[in-house]
Amino acid sequence: MRLLLAIALVLLVCGCSRKPPPSPDTVLLERSVVAMKYLTSPTYVERVGYTTRNGTPSELVSLIVSEVDSGVFPRGDPESEVERALAQSVRKTLMYGKVPLIYSLPDPRRGPQVVVYGDDSKGEIVAVGYLDPAKGPVSVARWPMPDLKAR
Repeated sequence: MRLLLAIALVLLVCGCSRKPPPSPDTVLLERSVVAMKYLTSPTYVERVGYTTRNGTPSELVSLIVSEVDSGVFPRGDPESEVERALAQSVRKTLMYGKVPLIYSLPDPRRGPQVVVYGDDSKGEIVAVGYLDPAKGPVSVARWPMPDLKAR
């Protein structure tokens, strides 16, 4: 009897400590942030030749988000091998169509979204993930801006 109680206790403790898997929308938020980090990485910025007037994070983020909105980067399903292959064939980053990149402020009319802006005072790019803008952010990522002035 004690053995059964001990096993039940161990199973209860082990079962409660596991985190539930993230929701599909949370995974897409994370992937959109990773894509934005890539688009603002020194390697990508150098390869594409982005230039801005003052070399500030807000200028770079505005430029990239406007290109994403204009369709320069293909949108698609990250699980589709065909769509990933097509994006790679034109050397573009596949953006995740269900999670828009929004510049500066959250859009209350949309659901899951990643709000991206530049923190010029710290020289950083900031991405804030929202599952529901009315409920506040679920994630915040910050990273340094690549040096654009050196070119």
